[in-house]
Amino acid sequence: MAQFESLIRANKAKSAALVVLFILFFAAVVFGVLFGIGAFIYGWPIVHHRIAILTTALAALGLALGMAGLCYYGAPSMVLSSAGAEPVTKGDDPMLLDVVEEMAVASNLPPPAVYRIDAPSLNALAAGLGPGKAAIVVTRGLRQRLDRAQLQAVVAHELARVASGDIQLMTLAAGFVGLAVLVQEFVKSLVGAKEPALAALGLVLVPVMLPILLSAPVLGRLIQLGVSRQRQFLADAEAARMTRYPEALAQALEIIDADPDPLDEVSLATAHLYVVSPLVVGSGDDEPRESAWSSHPLVAERVRRLRAIGNVEG
Repeated sequence: MAQFESLIRANKAKSAALVVLFILFFAAVVFGVLFGIGAFIYGWPIVHHRIAILTTALAALGLALGMAGLCYYGAPSMVLSSAGAEPVTKGDDPMLLDVVEEMAVASNLPPPAVYRIDAPSLNALAAGLGPGKAAIVVTRGLRQRLDRAQLQAVVAHELARVASGDIQLMTLAAGFVGLAVLVQEFVKSLVGAKEPALAALGLVLVPVMLPILLSAPVLGRLIQLGVSRQRQFLADAEAARMTRYPEALAQALEIIDADPDPLDEVSLATAHLYVVSPLVVGSGDDEPRESAWSSHPLVAERVRRLRAIGNVEG
């Protein structure tokens, strides 16, 4: 329990650091855009004009703060929209809602919103900005294949990540990466514009922003991986404590890991949010693929630890 509380504190600190990094990164991006526009309109001698540089820097910081606010409050909606998730009502699936409410009580959290992805693949995720502002998402395949105990265990795992602050941090990371991609696409659209003025502006912005554009995907990925994969083990252990049945989560992870169907509505920006990485499907336990770039630990190791907790024979 002390380790879990330590994780909560660490995730809160990392969330604050991520917001600061986000602001600095996009301030640099916006500065590059504004300065490129200024150079395009007034000519490159503007680089020697201190007042112009200071004004541009202040404007860039203000816009970056606005972007940070937009990303902070909009990231959960972005994640749900990109996943193709639809809200679940009591009439749609009362058993699923009952399971989520039961696990919310067990975790001492407000019941999260519940969503479903209409896909045959097996997976689940949580997104949001903390307790009371979270959503649990399951795929249609997961709902159909898992029994009640296994479903409870998966939901408990996701709620444990909500309680630890992991989901807040990971949702912010998803928003950060998603907005970085949008900035890249914006510059690309300018370069490919049919209007000569827009195309010329795009060509001006590319050299100004090239280092930032190249670093955005890598930086976003490093942020995602900066949160230790240990968080998954701790969420597994907390889920086992909540359900008092670690074997149920072990079985669920094995079923999800053996699923041969890819989840189409997923990207590198959101893959880290899922209970099992949706970018590696049907691997089973015989093809370990963990590396320094993996967002999740090996399912086989997670299952081994869970069965060690419950002293359950596989």
